[in-house]
Amino acid sequence: MQKNLSRICALLLIAVITNTANSQVTALSNNTNLESGGVVNGKAILISRSDSLWISNGTAAGTVKLTSTVSIIDTLGFALFKNKLFFAGKNAAKGVELWATDGTAAGTVLIKDIRLNAASSLPRDFFVFNNTLYFSANDGLKGIELWTSDGTAAGTILLKDIFVGATSGIDRPQFFANGTILYFVARDATNGKELWKTNGTAAGTLLVKNITAGAAGTTFTQFTHLGTATIFSINVLVSGFD
Repeated sequence: MQKNLSRICALLLIAVITNTANSQVTALSNNTNLESGGVVNGKAILISRSDSLWISNGTAAGTVKLTSTVSIIDTLGFALFKNKLFFAGKNAAKGVELWATDGTAAGTVLIKDIRLNAASSLPRDFFVFNNTLYFSANDGLKGIELWTSDGTAAGTILLKDIFVGATSGIDRPQFFANGTILYFVARDATNGKELWKTNGTAAGTLLVKNITAGAAGTTFTQFTHLGTATIFSINVLVSGFD
C-alpha cells in the first residue's frame, strides 16, 4: 500500500483516542468487520470485510455506511490518489471496475467501465507514481495488462499491451519506483516474467533485461535502491538467493 495512505485498523470495534493528558477511548461503531481504509478530505474511509464502504468523522453518529451503490473488493487493493480513494468496486450493472470516492455518497463514482457492461476488468495492484495511478486490469481483449489513470475516464488507458494479444503480460507487477523510472515484473511472447521499466509512456515501457533465458522467467523477491541504482534479489533455482 502507498506509504502516504493512512491505515485504520479495527479488530473488535472502531474507536477514537483523544490526544490529551487524560486520554479517552470512545467506541465509534460495533461493526466488527471494519478493518482498513484511508483518510480523504479529513474523513476516515473504512473498508468492511463484508465489502461495504463506511465513513467516520470521529464521532459515533458520524460513523456510517457511505453508500449502497457499490461494494468494494478489498482483496484487490486500493490507493489514495488526488485526494480520493481509488478502489476495485462492484455492482450488478458493471461488474468489478475502477471506482473512486471523495468521502461522500455523491462523490463515489465509477471512473471507467474498462471491460464493458457486467463483465469485470478486476483492476488491482494500485500504485501511484509521478502523479499517475498505475494498475493492472483485463479489458477482455488483451488479457491482464498495465493501465494508467489520471483520475478521469478519458485519462484511464492501457499503457501497453506487453504480451500482444489475449494472453496476459501482467500477473503480480511488484512495482518499485526509483527517480523517474517505475520498475515492474511482466512477461511478453518471448520472455518469461522479467524486469521491465516505464517512464509513463508506451514507447518508454521496455524490458530491462532477460535475466533467465527462455520462457521460464525470473522470480524477484526484494527491491531497494542505492542512489540512482536499483538493487534487487532473485530466486535462482540452482544457487539459491543472489
